[in-house]
Amino acid sequence: FSDAGVNDNPWSTQIAWGMGAPTVGSQNAQGSVAGNRTYLTAGSYTATLTVTDKDGASGQSSVTVTVNRLPVGFDIKPG
Repeated sequence: FSDAGVNDNPWSTQIAWGMGAPTVGSQNAQGSVAGNRTYLTAGSYTATLTVTDKDGASGQSSVTVTVNRLPVGFDIKPG
């Protein structure tokens, strides 16, 4: 992210993953915001990043994440 304001740090960040609790944090410098989430159910989810500066101005961006099923095979043998 980038912010045209002068001395607008710190910035609060929130990633809403489209399921479960969001990931929240803060940053003192402009740049990348990283996070990760494990999805246990196949489907489409909208992940939204919101960045808010110290004055309350905010911006956001979203991306759609598609989770596919992962087929797993196994054999059960006696003994």
